[in-house]
Amino acid sequence: MQASMCASVLGGAHSRGLLTAWPGLRAYLERAEAGRSSGRARTAS
Repeated sequence: MQASMCASVLGGAHSRGLLTAWPGLRAYLERAEAGRSSGRARTAS
């Protein structure tokens, strides 16, 4: 739950261009989004 909440907050910051100064946070968010996408694909099939 905490990881998804953190990714959600970071997603909002990323959409506003606020993560450009922190590439590590941006990379964390991209990994979290990729994990959620693959999880949804596994659930849908």
